[in-house]
Amino acid sequence: MIPLDSFVGQSANGKMVPIIPGGNSIPLTFSNRKEYVARAIEYRLHEIDRQVAVVREGMSWIVPVPLLSLLTAKQLEQMVCGMPEISVDVLKKVVLYSFVLRFFASLSFHCFAVKCCDFNMHVK
Repeated sequence: MIPLDSFVGQSANGKMVPIIPGGNSIPLTFSNRKEYVARAIEYRLHEIDRQVAVVREGMSWIVPVPLLSLLTAKQLEQMVCGMPEISVDVLKKVVLYSFVLRFFASLSFHCFAVKCCDFNMHVK
């Protein structure tokens, strides 16, 4: 147990920090111990609120915020990161599909260019 003599507590990263403004100079006594516990709990519950807000804002670019409460952690991870494993067959299909799309896009552009040219340009 860490002996405490003021309103400081251990943060999530293990450092001792004031749990309220000026906590270093407020002595911890038997009579204010309940207030200390309440403030320490409050500090720990909210010490990463700012970071969570930033992560939530970033997540809202990927998943609409109202949907976040409907998803399990596993579903959310899958939406953001994709499947943890992918079969070789699925990968082959995706690669083939991508190749076919690019090939036909290139081919249709070429056909369009040929159609736009007059006969004399074709001969050249």
